[in-house]
Amino acid sequence: MAKKIADVDEEELNPAQEAVVRRLRLLVGISTGIMAFGFLLVMSVIVWRVVKQDGATAVPSGEITTVLPVGKGQRITGTTSDGERLFVTIEADDGRQSILVFDADSLAYRGKIEGLAQ
Repeated sequence: MAKKIADVDEEELNPAQEAVVRRLRLLVGISTGIMAFGFLLVMSVIVWRVVKQDGATAVPSGEITTVLPVGKGQRITGTTSDGERLFVTIEADDGRQSILVFDADSLAYRGKIEGLAQ
């Protein structure tokens, strides 16, 4: 028959072995506490960032409209953005292109890049 674990007599540890076991239990307890603290810290930062709403990431409520300074005989051929600026490509009847630059947050006009030819 197979012996059960409970039936096996455990040997008593000598004092040096008991000291080692106590130290190991202390180290395991400390490392478990540090790991739990780190986990709670990371989770709280994630929750804080999800709940936090600041002006840069908040979606504006309402429609933003602006009038683009497009002259007569010009048409918009493309748009792109880098996150901070909005670029609008405009082509004139004679084939010359220019790029209008706007602030992406407020749609304020920032400038014009002229002289692009096809």
